[in-house]
Amino acid sequence: MYTDAVTDGYSTGSGEQNPRGGQLSYADRSESCVHYHSEKIPGALEGEEPVPRILIAGTGSGAGKTSITCGILNSLIRRGHSAAAFKCGPDYIDTMFHSRVLGVSTGNLDSFFTDRDKLLHLIWKNGKEKEISIVEGVMGYYDGIGFTDQGSSRDIAQLTDTPVVLLVNCGGMGCSVLAVLKGFLEFRQPSMIRGVIFNRMPESLYPEAKRVAEEMGICVFGYVPRQKQELLFQSRHLGLVTAREIDNFKEIVDRFSDQLERTIDLDGLMTLAKSAPPIVRKAVSGEHMAEPVRIAVAKDEAFCFLYRDNLDYLQEHGCEIVYFSPLKDSGPGEDIDGLILSGGYPELYAEKLAHNEAMRRQIRRKIENGLPCIAECGGFLYLHEELEGEDGTYHSMAGVLKGRCYKTEHLQRFGYLELKPEADCLLGETGDTIKAHSFHYWDSEHKGSAFLAVKPGSRRQWQEGISSDTLYAGFPHLYFFGNEKAADRFIAKAGEYHRERAQRHGEQKEHAVEAEEQKTCGWERRIGMENIPEFTREQYTAYLAGQMPCGIDEAAAGRAADRWDSIAKPLKGLGRLEELVIQIAGITGDENVRIGKRAVIVMCADNGIVEEGVTQTDSEVTAVVSLNIAKGTASINRMSDRAGIDVIPVDIGIARGITHPNLRAMKVADGTRNFLKGPAMSEEEVCRAVDTGIRLVRECREQGYELLATGEMGIGNTTTSSALIAAYLGLSAKDTVGRGAGLDDEGLARKRGVIARALETYPVERMSPLEILQTLGGLDLAGMAGIFIGGAVYRIPVIVDGLISAAAALAAVRICPQVRPFLLASHLSREPAAEPVMRELGLSPVIDGHLALGEGTGAVLLVPMLDMALEVYRENDSFSEIGIEAYQEYEDSGENGNENTKVNIDISKKECIGDIR
Repeated sequence: MYTDAVTDGYSTGSGEQNPRGGQLSYADRSESCVHYHSEKIPGALEGEEPVPRILIAGTGSGAGKTSITCGILNSLIRRGHSAAAFKCGPDYIDTMFHSRVLGVSTGNLDSFFTDRDKLLHLIWKNGKEKEISIVEGVMGYYDGIGFTDQGSSRDIAQLTDTPVVLLVNCGGMGCSVLAVLKGFLEFRQPSMIRGVIFNRMPESLYPEAKRVAEEMGICVFGYVPRQKQELLFQSRHLGLVTAREIDNFKEIVDRFSDQLERTIDLDGLMTLAKSAPPIVRKAVSGEHMAEPVRIAVAKDEAFCFLYRDNLDYLQEHGCEIVYFSPLKDSGPGEDIDGLILSGGYPELYAEKLAHNEAMRRQIRRKIENGLPCIAECGGFLYLHEELEGEDGTYHSMAGVLKGRCYKTEHLQRFGYLELKPEADCLLGETGDTIKAHSFHYWDSEHKGSAFLAVKPGSRRQWQEGISSDTLYAGFPHLYFFGNEKAADRFIAKAGEYHRERAQRHGEQKEHAVEAEEQKTCGWERRIGMENIPEFTREQYTAYLAGQMPCGIDEAAAGRAADRWDSIAKPLKGLGRLEELVIQIAGITGDENVRIGKRAVIVMCADNGIVEEGVTQTDSEVTAVVSLNIAKGTASINRMSDRAGIDVIPVDIGIARGITHPNLRAMKVADGTRNFLKGPAMSEEEVCRAVDTGIRLVRECREQGYELLATGEMGIGNTTTSSALIAAYLGLSAKDTVGRGAGLDDEGLARKRGVIARALETYPVERMSPLEILQTLGGLDLAGMAGIFIGGAVYRIPVIVDGLISAAAALAAVRICPQVRPFLLASHLSREPAAEPVMRELGLSPVIDGHLALGEGTGAVLLVPMLDMALEVYRENDSFSEIGIEAYQEYEDSGENGNENTKVNIDISKKECIGDIR
């Protein structure tokens, strides 16, 4: 241990100068400055391990601790030393700066949360293989809880036997800095302060300040002159801006390190660190889960306040960490057993978070279905219905919790807290004490009352937080090494969820195996891509027919219809949207309709018929637009992003060779042939293309997708689509051919002539549906036909887009008639063939907007409408819940339009008037 008298041993004598110029190094001072504990125990006792370390403290907040700590770390790394870093207290942001300098995550040391043994364990664990560990202090050196030094930098130094270098902020002072230094040295004993660095000190004052400080018995490790503004890190409402937001971070730190190399005795700091006593640690052990559980952790620009130690605790107890981004990903993952929504700056990214509707829906669904979740501060904000952004605009959030979160002008309920559960919950039991800290400017209309929050060292207390047996949501942050019981309860609950999920998965797998044996195993085993050439069109069609389900689940559809009729609103008030929800329930066999994870599959291919001059552009455009879709810059991407839909572009037959990480390479051929010169595809190609669509649906099902939309990109595919429809329906070219992407009269006539000649050339009335698709269709159409067939096989609802998608749906129904009830119609294209094909399919599109953009854009327009309808379906009260009699459905006599009759409405229930007309 340090001796109380050690500071007296730093007598400097005459303060001789370094022969190289500047201050004398710590290691060179010999008798002028006695080494701290130079009589160190010769050889560590068993269980003792050397961990070189120092603590850099400040006279107050703003003394320059973070900048100088980062600068020293960077300088030592540039010299080839290895280093670890820590931050005193609960700060998240400063550790991000340390991490960016070191290139690895760093940790916290907090004596409010943990005892001496845990502190030493954390230092040893992260610093045992490093040449130096630097601990950055918090606030002023003696500042702790209330007007004590509990939890202060000095408290950490004393508990961990770590020598301290004090940063004295010299701004606005001259000789007074020495009075400040003397006060810090003498205020408490042992002070643990072994050296000083003068920050913001003019070079001209440094020699005299150094001389007097050394006369006080303290080693001086140099000074830092006042820096220009561009060398300083900027602040905002929760402290410094985060390190990742500073584009020229490395340049700033390198420039600052150059300065420190000139004025700071880095060798002396290394020597001081080596003089720290060895660490005597006790083994820290924890129970591991019998089976690993997967914990999804939000981590991006909006959710960046993460304790590395919390993640370490989870991993040390058998958890697997899975990171996800609420800003960019479509969901937190399907195979997860727990969820952590960390703090951060969601208010700065509220609009982007709101736009990611798929993520918001998945988070809400999973939490409501019992996924164990810890949502701290920023994560708590995200779970509300609405969040006020930095600009004052409110944005929709996950909607798990009621109410809004709003900006305030001051810190709310700031500092350390002790949370006492009002009832048994995820984190603890009645009578437990959970240590936490709070730091936030935003507040909630409904901050909760699940815990009694007590401010240590004062009489202040209040209620806040929302909790259940699977959820903790509140502003206070948790530190797992200081709340092991709470952390272990969360892990245990995740384990329970894991076992329940595994059981459900086993049951589903058992049912799926049985279903696959009856439906799909035969064709997947024998008609996989490598074996299709062995079969003819007729054999392939027969196999497809054998995989079809008997139909939709009428019982589930009936339950969904009953749910709609029970909701307190006019019967059938949402028209076709109600019908679609009922249809989805029948397709999936579950009236609890979910479409949280959804995608639009865009089939991209070229068509040989383009050489007949049926389009305004040539085939090169297919490759260009397909690449834009892969890059995320096409119309379908913009619209899908807004609706929370993943875009899956597929190269099933682009003539030009292009590649992109986001473009699925499933090419069957380099485009089709000109169908006026022979069939567009071979038997093998058409079967492969259909199979590709089916395989994509299977993949999507395995990835957890619950709704698919169809799209396409291929110059000339309105011609192939019109030809297919004419052949299947026995219509003329005039009845089916439109202007496509904008043909003039001459081009329209040419296009009609091409299709008319094709209908005369081929005996379509005697051809099978698959043969017609092979002869007149395209690879994109065949692939989409496979998607519709796959939707029926795997019971995933698939949305039909415009004319081209409808032509593929018609092909799928002609090949496998059982596909028909599994199709959802989105919009009515302006092409003339749209109405007859929709009539043939028995579909009633919801949207009639004169659309002709393609790419699947009409299909994705339907999805937000379904979302809104499902919000009513799930959330609205029933007639019985609001205490009125339900509407009665009568046959329409024709006299009163479509009005429904209502009876015995209690007019005193005024809260119902807005929904009941």
